[in-house]
Amino acid sequence: MCDSQLYCVEVTDYLVPALVGNAGFHYESPAQDEQQARALVRVLLGSSHTPAGAGPWQHPVPGGRRRVALRRAG
Repeated sequence: MCDSQLYCVEVTDYLVPALVGNAGFHYESPAQDEQQARALVRVLLGSSHTPAGAGPWQHPVPGGRRRVALRRAG
């Protein structure tokens, strides 16, 4: 599989420090095939369906919000 067929999931939690004690977190997944990456997006968004496109998608989390985006690796 060439690198152009691999994807990374970028996740950033924007949190209210007064509520949770920190301003948030950023995470980037290892490169994986598109099906695995979209499954991870679905879990991170708490959705029963996989969204189309590359995002970014927004989702509320306790103390703030989560931004999830899909991008090609490399």
